[in-house]
This record gives sequence, structure tokens and C-alpha cells, in this order.
Amino acid sequence: MNTKNIIIKFLLAVIFTVSLASCELDEYNPSGTTAESVWASSDGIETLLASAYRWQRKVFYNEYGFVTMEMGVDIWESNSWRQLTQYEGLQPDNDSSCGALWQYCYEGINMCNIGIQYIEEGITAYSDEELRKQHLSEFKFLRAFYYWFIVETWGPVILKTEPTNSPILTATRSSVADFYELILSDLQYATENAAIAEALPGRVTKKAAYGILARAALSGAWQVEEKKNEYLTLAKNSADELISNAEAWGVELYSDYADVWNEDNNKDNKEALYRVSFSTFDYNNEGDGNKWWTLYKFNYNQSGQSQMSYEYGYRDKDWGNPNFTYPSKYLFDIYNASVDSRFENSFRTLWKNNLNDPIDQPATGDTAIYISINSDPMPNPAKDYMYLNIDSIYNADGTVRSYSNPFPALKKFDSPKYNGYYKKTRFGLLDQFVMRYSEVYLIAAEAELLLGNASSAADYVNVVRTRAAKDGNESQMQVSAGDVTIDFLLEERAREFCGEGIRWFDLKRTGKLYDQVKAFNKGPASGYVKEYHVLRPIPSEELDALLNRDEFVDGLSGYNY
Repeated sequence: MNTKNIIIKFLLAVIFTVSLASCELDEYNPSGTTAESVWASSDGIETLLASAYRWQRKVFYNEYGFVTMEMGVDIWESNSWRQLTQYEGLQPDNDSSCGALWQYCYEGINMCNIGIQYIEEGITAYSDEELRKQHLSEFKFLRAFYYWFIVETWGPVILKTEPTNSPILTATRSSVADFYELILSDLQYATENAAIAEALPGRVTKKAAYGILARAALSGAWQVEEKKNEYLTLAKNSADELISNAEAWGVELYSDYADVWNEDNNKDNKEALYRVSFSTFDYNNEGDGNKWWTLYKFNYNQSGQSQMSYEYGYRDKDWGNPNFTYPSKYLFDIYNASVDSRFENSFRTLWKNNLNDPIDQPATGDTAIYISINSDPMPNPAKDYMYLNIDSIYNADGTVRSYSNPFPALKKFDSPKYNGYYKKTRFGLLDQFVMRYSEVYLIAAEAELLLGNASSAADYVNVVRTRAAKDGNESQMQVSAGDVTIDFLLEERAREFCGEGIRWFDLKRTGKLYDQVKAFNKGPASGYVKEYHVLRPIPSEELDALLNRDEFVDGLSGYNY
């Protein structure tokens, strides 16, 4: 570990110590160093900024974030974490993941509020005005990002713009409109003042600010009726800024969808507008690394002809929790795999015999498992391998025959190079893309559709679909104005972004969560989902700490508050 990392870890320890309001002990500090004195310099406030970024790994890229952002939807089923994946018994007092995410988000926001206060009030000294604006833009971007997650997940809850230095005993609920006014203002500041290039991996840039601004403005347009057209226009204009000035902002659409997920492109990805970074420095991994690649796998060594390997996703010998996530039949039904390359570049359907191969080398043997999403018979019945087609995986009504069966496994996050490196276990080091450039086109399309410009919406969609087309099939992938509806855009977003942590928010934003889960999730979720599940429950431990608990939850419906 280098000297800089040692200093950062020490100063972060100071930050977390002074931020705990309950720890008011008069303790001897032999160095005389306090967080406040460190943050008074432009170099020192970098430690606070590092803390503000840190919470993203804890919020978004562990199991808690995963089940909140991508589960309980139409395209994935699960037999685990049933409160959030199936809505079974989901109540404020029985879901620890919501409580953890709430805490992580507000911890991150508090770090941002401290940084914004220090910079805006001149407590932190700067000799470089551009650096001051850059730091301020990063704090504001992060605050907006955390608040977007909060308002979309829990609705109109607590909106604070000043640091919290003591326990909150009474709380005021802010409106969704108030949340979006702050979110969009913070992000607009970031578009004007953020750096063009990342200062360090995963740091905020102009392209990130424009992209997240477009996403947030679109979300706000669906919920703040009096600002609907204003926010739709802002979403479209922000998207157009990126599209028109892509070269200036350092972003481009790969010509081949497969290149997005090539592990050699991960750390310097042309299409990633914003990313959460992971590295071999343990602190940057929160002790675990990036877990998402483990969550879309089945126990492929059940065939008896394959062992766990880095190529197919290596996990430790006890395997942990296989088949955590199971794709719904609906997900495969919406692909036309004969012309659309996104299916074959998103899912693995072939596993080879690798019993005689090292776990860190590609398999060289014959087929061990082969899966088809058609009803085709076994291609080569003379060979000894496990074969499943769509009828072997799903019943006629779309229900899963068995959650222990193999299935086409999402491979977007597979990485033989990185996923076996960290402690030689299941934890990976790939950076996670929070937002990709292709989303900008689909945001612009949705905004145009809602503004009444379906023809323009189709033009934006066709850019994404042209890139997705298999060679020679570009014309078959084109759509016209009459094809573009909200339902179509939701399907297109599923084809493009399945597994990337945005599906729950897409369904929630468009008001389609209840209907889509009822119609297409054939697991227990379709029986348990209710219309009020469009918001997650506010954790009981947070509510119970409020003296005005009843006042705070007045008007909330569905959950047992």
C-alpha cells in the first residue's frame, strides 16, 4: 500500500470518528489533527470527497443495492431475499437491506453537505478557482445522485442541505418537487463546472453530469406535473448536449455491443458516462470487491463435466447461493436473437468440459452444457452433454420449471482477468457502469415521445438498434414513429440494460411496476405485489427514532407504519 493510501485511510478514520454525533468523548489526540483542520485546505478536502464517493460502493454494488435496483421486476425472478424480490411480507420492520441503504445514502449526503458548506462559505482555502469549482461540482453531483436514489426509492422523505452533527429527533417530509428542484440544480452546476476528464478513476466529469441530469430530469417529469414539459425539455437538451458534443466530452457509442463488455475495455470504457471503480487496493473494494457478476449464475458444475473456473465465473468451493437470480421467460421473449446481437452478447448459453483445464485458463473440451431459448431439439444427441431448450426451462404458462435448473446466464460482468484476482474468491474488480451512453438516446426518445414527437423519438431509438443489429440486419432492426410507445421503450431498455441496475427504477418511473410484475413475473412476486410497492418501506428503525413519527408518516399508505 503506498503512502498516499495510508494517509487517506487515516484521515477517513478521523472523518468517521468526528461524524458520529453520539461519540462526544473528550479524548486525547496526540497528533492534534482534526477533520476540520484537514478540510480547511484544498488538498485536505480531497479526503472528505473520497468519503463521499466511498458510500456509492456500499449503496449500489453489493446485494442490498442489487435487490433494490434490479429485482422485484418483470425480467428477473428470485427465490431469495423474498421481501424485496417477491414482495412477500415486505414491511418497514422486516427488511434490513432498506435500512442499510437508507443509512448509507444519508451518510454520503452528510459528507457532501459538509464539503459544500466548507467550500461555499470559504472555510476551505483555494489558490485555484477552477479546482474550487471542480470540487464543489463533485460534492453537488454526489448529493444529487444520492438524493435521486432516495426519492425514487422511498418518495418524499427527509431533504437536508446542511451538515448533520447530532441525532435527528424530529423530521419534516419534503415534497418530491422539492427533491427534484435540488437534484436538478446540483446537477446543472456540475454540468457547468465539472472536469472534462476524470481526476481519478470514477470521479465526476461533464459527461457524467449531463448524463445523470438527463436521467433525473426524465424521472422528475413523470412525477412533478407542474414542471413536466420543462423537465422533459431539460432531459432532451441534456441528452442532445452529449450527443452533439460527444467528442469534446470524451464519449462514443461502440460500433459493436460486445465491445461494451470486453473486459479489456472495462477500465477505460468509451461508453461509460459514469462508473463506480474497484481496484486491488482493498479499501476501494469495501472488503468484497464488485459482487454483481456472482448474482446471475447457476451452479454449472452440476453437469459433472465442468469445474468452477474464472472463465465462467469462479466462486469459492461452497458456491454460496447459486441461482440467486433467474431470468423470466418474458425477458427472452422480447429478444429477436436472429437479428439482434444483444442476446448473444449479454447471455452465455454454452459451457465446455474443463475438468482437465486450470481454473484460470479457457476451457478446451467438448460441450458440457448447451441452452437454447428456442424449442429446438438437442442439436447432437449422439454427444454426452446437458441440453435444455426454452420448454425445458419454463412451463407453457411461463413459470420456471425448477429454480435449480441451468439457464442462459448473464455474462456482461464476467471477467477471467479480474474476477478471480481478489483473494482468489468470488469477489471481482471490474468497474461498474452506473450509466452508459446508449441510455442517453433512449432518454431523449422517451422525452420526445412524451412531448408529442414520436417521429423524433424513433430516430433516437434507431441509433441504439442499428448498433445492436447483427451484420446485414440493420434494416430489420429499424422502427417507425408508430412503433414507439412507452411499453416499447421499456422493452428496448430491457434488451439494452438488463442486469445493469436500472430496471426497477424504469418500471417505477413509468408507473408500470405493478402491471409488468403481475403480467410477466411468473414467480411468487406476481401474487404478492401491490400498487403501493412503487415505493420501498421507510425502515422502522429510522421512524422509531423520531419524536414526531406519526406526523412524519401521515398520509403514507400500504405499509404498516
